[in-house]
Amino acid sequence: MKLYSELAERENRFFLSLEISFPFVLVIALLAYLLNSIDFEWQDRILFVILTFCYIYYVVYLIYYGFNSTLLDDKSGAFSRDEIIKIISKEIHKPNQNVVLLNISNLQDISQRYGHKNGDKIVRNFILEFNKFFGENGFDRIKIGRYFGANFLFITDCKISQLEHLLKSFECQIVNRGINNIEVKMKFAVNKNLYDKNIENIINFLFLKLNQNDEYDRILRLNSDDDLICYAIDQGNFDVKIQHVKPLKSNLSPFYSTTIKLISKELGNIAKNKVLAVALLNNYEIKYDLQILRFIAKNIGFDTLDMKIMLEISPVTLRNVIFYKEIQNLIATKDINPEKIIFEIYEENACEDINRFNEIMVSFKNLGFSFALNKFGGNNAGVEYIKFLPIDFVILDIEFNKSFSDEKIKAYYIYLAKMAENFGIKSVVRFVDKKGFYDDLTSSGLDYVQGFFIDKPKNIKLLKE
Repeated sequence: MKLYSELAERENRFFLSLEISFPFVLVIALLAYLLNSIDFEWQDRILFVILTFCYIYYVVYLIYYGFNSTLLDDKSGAFSRDEIIKIISKEIHKPNQNVVLLNISNLQDISQRYGHKNGDKIVRNFILEFNKFFGENGFDRIKIGRYFGANFLFITDCKISQLEHLLKSFECQIVNRGINNIEVKMKFAVNKNLYDKNIENIINFLFLKLNQNDEYDRILRLNSDDDLICYAIDQGNFDVKIQHVKPLKSNLSPFYSTTIKLISKELGNIAKNKVLAVALLNNYEIKYDLQILRFIAKNIGFDTLDMKIMLEISPVTLRNVIFYKEIQNLIATKDINPEKIIFEIYEENACEDINRFNEIMVSFKNLGFSFALNKFGGNNAGVEYIKFLPIDFVILDIEFNKSFSDEKIKAYYIYLAKMAENFGIKSVVRFVDKKGFYDDLTSSGLDYVQGFFIDKPKNIKLLKE
């Protein structure tokens, strides 16, 4: 689906072509008339040459003007800043018009992490996704333009209630799916019932509204589960259970695995999937992962731990420059000890810019962190990641446990573990709850086991006693 701006640009170039061709048609007609009805004198010939020269100059000028005057922003394909301002200034005087400011809030981080070329691709594909979404919802000629950087303006006669619903739905879609396997965050502001028709005042209002801090409002207005979950994350209300991960080889050291629950006074223990979904929609992913680290630092202290501890973390968080800076601060203040931490990651689809992801993980490795890859061998990015990323542990997919009696499946996973071992990566099997299963694993060549047969989960605070 073509953007409305691109269709307008094509129309603009078509009319410019007509302007170029029209004088040519007149010259041809005049030439035909002269050739048929008039005997040329030398003065006529000179005049004709002059007219031809003037026309050629006129054509060259129009072509030059056509290449130098465009309605489009060269990166996004949306209208340029000047053009969208003209459009809004003209349309805003019509009834029921609403102006919206869209912002890709993490575009700078994307450009830093993945390079400016990928940042430009995100800008372009963001506009295409926006155009497709609104087209599917009955608005196929949205007039949208790039104001500057990560900010876009558009105007529509869509009713305010429907418009806000569509924008929130589009925001959720972008946050959940990402673009090109890169996480994208979006914010928006709408000029609700703004009767001021001055375009500068409208834009100033939208930027003010977009950047206002509503964190305290969220804390004070706890009127939904999402608010309560965000508040619980803000307060760092966690229940952390630990289990021993036992080595099957004498040259390996044990470590702890964790199970983490968020606790709300009003909601009780909150399911992990619910917490992660709310964190994603409210841009709380980084805060959630940092608060877990702070909880352990405050209540136990990483120096109290006699072994390494494995903590699940979102790859989205890991790739965020803000998280890296916060980690550096926590290390500098000695709140955390990276030598004691194994970050456990899982991702269904491989990150598109795998080389950049590798650089990020290496920077964490240089600080002292280790990495584990969950659900290895399942239908996900696992095999691709061990090829390129500095992984220390792989946790075999639960299918290994469920199909252990199937010799084909068993051989497949043991082969994967051996392949990982060739890269210097240790293998882990979870959910080992029976002695027979444990005995079979001891002769399999795998490295670690975890489960109820090995150790029952216990509260991490018991380590301090």
